[in-house]
Amino acid sequence: MSLWLTQKSDVYSLGVVLLEVLCGRSPIETKVDKHKQFLVTWFRNCYHDGNVDQTVDPALKGTIDPKRLKKFLEIALSCLNDQGKQRPMMSDVVEGLEYALNLQQRYKKNKGEIGLTKIEDHHGDFNDKFGKVLSMSASSSTSMATTTCSEEEQALVHGMFPELRNQRPR
Repeated sequence: MSLWLTQKSDVYSLGVVLLEVLCGRSPIETKVDKHKQFLVTWFRNCYHDGNVDQTVDPALKGTIDPKRLKKFLEIALSCLNDQGKQRPMMSDVVEGLEYALNLQQRYKKNKGEIGLTKIEDHHGDFNDKFGKVLSMSASSSTSMATTTCSEEEQALVHGMFPELRNQRPR
């Protein structure tokens, strides 16, 4: 551990923030069971045990398709790799988040009736980028519409995260 702030440490921090949003709690909770005190450790353990459902904020359940929620959780998990070199680049995380958001919006638009079609993004295969970090679910690779972010969707993402408009290093 170098204790230097790097682009990869920023990716880790974003992973923690994503977990905070998806799990509806802060990174450290002192008034819970000892095994749940540290959000990242608790989430990793639940994910690897197949119990990730118990980590999700109850307020999110029912508002987002479980398969799409899993994508967001997998992106967060990929950001939290202990080895900085194994974490995705921030641009890949942004692309992955846009991809997952697009899937969710398509799901909501079609009321969950996307059908069994192959979903591809125009920047390359999302699963290839994050597959090195963790084993992605096969749902997106078995599911056939070409997805692109509309200007409205891009505006939504950039409105929520204005820092993403300027992708120059800081």
